[in-house]
Amino acid sequence: WKKGYKSQDGSSTSSFVVIDDILEAISSRFPSVKQITIVGHSAGGQFVQRYAGVGLGPNFIRTDIDVRYIVSNPSSYMFLTSSRPNNWSPTTTGCDEYDEYKYGLDDMPGHLSYANVNNINKSEIKDNLILREVYLLLGMEDNDPNSNYLDTSCEANAQGGHRLARGMNYFDHVKDYDSNANTHEHTVPGVGHSSSGMFSSDEGIDLIFWFK
Repeated sequence: WKKGYKSQDGSSTSSFVVIDDILEAISSRFPSVKQITIVGHSAGGQFVQRYAGVGLGPNFIRTDIDVRYIVSNPSSYMFLTSSRPNNWSPTTTGCDEYDEYKYGLDDMPGHLSYANVNNINKSEIKDNLILREVYLLLGMEDNDPNSNYLDTSCEANAQGGHRLARGMNYFDHVKDYDSNANTHEHTVPGVGHSSSGMFSSDEGIDLIFWFK
């Protein structure tokens, strides 16, 4: 589900379609709503970051609704290009699939039917990740390379040694791609890989409940 893949119960529904439907329902049933914030931590953070790039729902809701995306401490990110931090190279690591979806945009239709069915292309995804309002909420203590459930694949390690490094590297990556990208970095001191710690922090509360 964190990659937008189809359900396993036979309905063939992408997890991204579920969010599309929720956004549409809010838009059509609650005329007073002016802002929607999609928040995810860890695997949920992975989901939100990829949905911010691939999701179609925001394109079909009322134009007076702002959609914000809060990405908290994910294990990996979907990069916009094949570049990786610290001069990392697949030729020296033998990690040839490092830029395939979910870590990048290569082989997107083959790995994600949602994109294929809806004719979503790489250019649109990049535009979404630049133009949509994305906030990276990063725990300053989420810096353990041996943390439970941390993705330690070569594809993930190409993005950094732990979640904090990967988040900061992704932020730099987006800004290097487009210095005006609507992506913002917020750090939470004293908190590691804890959803309750992140979302109950002053920084988390201010960000989640901030209204334009």
